[in-house]
Amino acid sequence: MKKNKVIRSTGLIAVMFVLLACGIFSQTTPTVVATSAPLPSETAIVTVELPASTATATSIPATQEPAIVIRLGPGKFEQPIWLEVLSGRYQLAGGDILLTGSAIGVYTEALTFPTGMEIEIGEGGLVLMGVSYDAGTRLVVDEAGDIVAQTAVDGSTAEPSVSTGEILFEDDFSSNNNGWDVGLSSDDYGEVDSTITDGQYVVTMTGKQEYFFAITSIPDFSAKDFVWSMDAIILESTASAGNMLLALSVREVDGLSGKHYSFSIFNDGTSSGEVWPTKKYQDVIEFWSYEANDAITLEPGVVNKISLEVNDSTFTLYVNGQKIKEVTDATVTEAGEISFSLAMYKPGETLKIAFDNLIITAIP
Repeated sequence: MKKNKVIRSTGLIAVMFVLLACGIFSQTTPTVVATSAPLPSETAIVTVELPASTATATSIPATQEPAIVIRLGPGKFEQPIWLEVLSGRYQLAGGDILLTGSAIGVYTEALTFPTGMEIEIGEGGLVLMGVSYDAGTRLVVDEAGDIVAQTAVDGSTAEPSVSTGEILFEDDFSSNNNGWDVGLSSDDYGEVDSTITDGQYVVTMTGKQEYFFAITSIPDFSAKDFVWSMDAIILESTASAGNMLLALSVREVDGLSGKHYSFSIFNDGTSSGEVWPTKKYQDVIEFWSYEANDAITLEPGVVNKISLEVNDSTFTLYVNGQKIKEVTDATVTEAGEISFSLAMYKPGETLKIAFDNLIITAIP
């Protein structure tokens, strides 16, 4: 067991996007502006201003407004996602509204998910909020704000996969065929007992001193780019708020004691991210620290679906379908091992947590 210290900092991710007026103008780049008299049901409406003249999109009366239907697919023009509005008026996170026929390259932060909106996944498939969908999948945003798979365009039932990429590693813990570390271990810092029980990988730990870590490496696995998803549920815990964490560590070139990336969620609903350029604690670079998000619920009896997308220099953490943070960094570019860690900050506190449905796939 390692005695480590976790440090955190806050970073900002820029949201960039390019708006295209589909099929209407071909030689000039339109400028997006908002009208001064918004419709009763919206705060703004997109108009397109050209050097020689101005064309204003015809508004749709609120009583006749069709359902919002959008298509999402792989990005164009250096944007990660390509968005097309197939029907209705779609409002971006920044307040701009796109009318039917509009197309735009966006970063994930610009997307919104109003209740009832339908989403069609375009050619090439897409990873959305930590879950990957095949081309042709239709999704709908339910009343709880969750994205639910409906049917494929051809009418067949469509279920989301964790990724459309090749499966690199998976385990439902129905057995220990993959060779996970199991058994009881103890030292001056604490005690850990790991078992495969009832189709789950269960870790029980008790801290004897401050900063007690239990580290579990994915057996015989190493990679650079991938999508990693798993479920975590606390079965029992006496850890006080903020004194227990679950961390995902990737690109461990020389093991966890060497350079690597680490992304953590805490039992007070916060998270952090950092990179270790070397094995020295003093060299750690913090991306963000103790930022709260309602999606994180590390409480007994609550399933947390955790996903981490590692794609070249971009790292995106999701919890329960919501994006927690996206960072860009090129400090560690080599492939490496990956692991998940549990930490208890106070002696005498206990934790029993189960993991299930672990799957790692290649980037589609």
